Amino acid sequence: MSGRLAFTSRLITANKLSEAPRLRAKNTLDRSGKAVRPAATIQIRPEHKTSLGSPRSVEINVVRIIKIILIVLVGLWGFIGGLGNLALTDSGFTATAEVVGAAGRSGVADWQRIENPLLIWAAWALLPIGKLATAALCFFGAWRMCLSRHSPADQFNTAKAFGLLGCGIAIAMMFGIFMVAADTYFKFWQAELGSRVMPIAFRYVGSIGIIALFVNQPDR
Repeated sequence: MSGRLAFTSRLITANKLSEAPRLRAKNTLDRSGKAVRPAATIQIRPEHKTSLGSPRSVEINVVRIIKIILIVLVGLWGFIGGLGNLALTDSGFTATAEVVGAAGRSGVADWQRIENPLLIWAAWALLPIGKLATAALCFFGAWRMCLSRHSPADQFNTAKAFGLLGCGIAIAMMFGIFMVAADTYFKFWQAELGSRVMPIAFRYVGSIGIIALFVNQPDR
């Protein structure tokens, strides 16, 4: 009997101690002596996890998904563009011959002009090959990034390598073919077709370059 009384006494004491903070909060007074109702507060426990994870993890996953989508889009650009070049080989050869032939352009010496059909085909082939290589690397890189999207930051950063390599090939191809070779070496800017094509190439280089810079930002 005495044991039950002691247990009941300890239980009552514990309940009073647990209710003490609530009683003190209810009896809080301001300077004028009026009772002040304590403001409602929300306590966030670090160990509590929802189905979506912590806000920080959600933010990280969203940024990683955006980077994956951008790499996929660069791959689609290369895939669609490469197939388009292969489907229009005749017009592509004609346009390439106009670029490297440099007929009627000032500042281009005779030895700079290319009229050999084999060399013209080789110059034309650089475009679809570069675009399809970009597509293959970007698709493979996006797949690796997708597999590592929930992994630690170091692993996800490593998975970006192939996607960034695909972007680098696209930038080097577009800048090398259009800016260095066509525009600077063959003075393609003097031709009517060049004035229409060069701004498009510059848009591609700038857009893919910005995507590569964003994706290359280290994830934490």
